[in-house]
Amino acid sequence: MIGQLVDEDHLTNAVALNASGMSLMTVAAPGIGGLIYGLAGPATTYYVMAALTVVALILTSWVPGMAPVALGKRRMWSDIKEGLVYTKHNRTVLVLLLIALSTALLAMPFRTLLPVQIEEVFKLEVEALGLLLSMIGVGALIGSLFIASLSKNNHRGWVLLITSMLSGVAILLAADTTSYAVAVGIMLLLGLGDSGRRALNSSLIMEQTDDEHRGRVMGVYMMNFGLIPLGALPLGFITASFDVRLAFALAGGGLLAAAIGYTVFTDKVRRL
Repeated sequence: MIGQLVDEDHLTNAVALNASGMSLMTVAAPGIGGLIYGLAGPATTYYVMAALTVVALILTSWVPGMAPVALGKRRMWSDIKEGLVYTKHNRTVLVLLLIALSTALLAMPFRTLLPVQIEEVFKLEVEALGLLLSMIGVGALIGSLFIASLSKNNHRGWVLLITSMLSGVAILLAADTTSYAVAVGIMLLLGLGDSGRRALNSSLIMEQTDDEHRGRVMGVYMMNFGLIPLGALPLGFITASFDVRLAFALAGGGLLAAAIGYTVFTDKVRRL
């Protein structure tokens, strides 16, 4: 919908601002929710969540009307097939989707193992997880606001590749540290890397896709999030069989190697 609401020159800015809103809520919502829970109990917390959903519905009704893309009568499976075929032949979009897939399989499952690191490495209670997740949100918010200021002349492809590398480096550093305080700072770096995936990757995919296929290509992009368990399963097995730090090292090293590979072996993204 963002691609239909703004012109192409402002697409990256709009997507990044949307991502910054999500990042801000990653920082603020856990604290606000915990405060309401502590003062008024769990029932009130759910009432507030429900009320905010109603507010979101009202605000969405203010979105200007958008003319639908005329596609004629189509079948769902043929739409899916056409979207995959289009992605296969659009090499720039294909590489961008592979970058997103690498992050989904390697960086996203990292979060599910943070409680294990807190208990086994830092010897703290699981409540310490809140600060780590909040710092990821702070980093993502800062990065998203920076990306919102970029124009087409700011080598956005390089920014995407560098933020992907930064995520890999941050996870490798998390594997090496035994200090909770250091881990808090590392989560800030991870959030900065996340901002490239949250804001820049999706906006570049939309820019490189024509109007007719944009919905289907973004559907393929969203499938990446459904594949997160494929990365979580082997990392969880490694954690259970060996050590959580080894799982982090493999995830971070794999993501860093993938980002370097995209940088070295293809110029499709570097030229964006």
